[in-house]
Amino acid sequence: MNELQHMLRGYWLRPSGVVALSAGQRSGVSLDGELKTLEIGKGEVLREGSDLAVIAIGSTVYPALAAVKRLSEEGFNIKSLCPFC
Repeated sequence: MNELQHMLRGYWLRPSGVVALSAGQRSGVSLDGELKTLEIGKGEVLREGSDLAVIAIGSTVYPALAAVKRLSEEGFNIKSLCPFC
């Protein structure tokens, strides 16, 4: 997921407040052609579910989705969320 570029735009446009941002190092993620404004307090549901929810950001999204897939094969119904996607 490449939400970092969109997060930076949103923080830059934020009218006031203090922002702390930490990003791990990861290569191989393509940037989007256009920047979008991420609405504060909104995220993206990557998978619907009702037993529990997994929230992941940045480089943890793909491993989290892999874990959710494995658990769903065992019968769990898990919602997956990315708060900054």
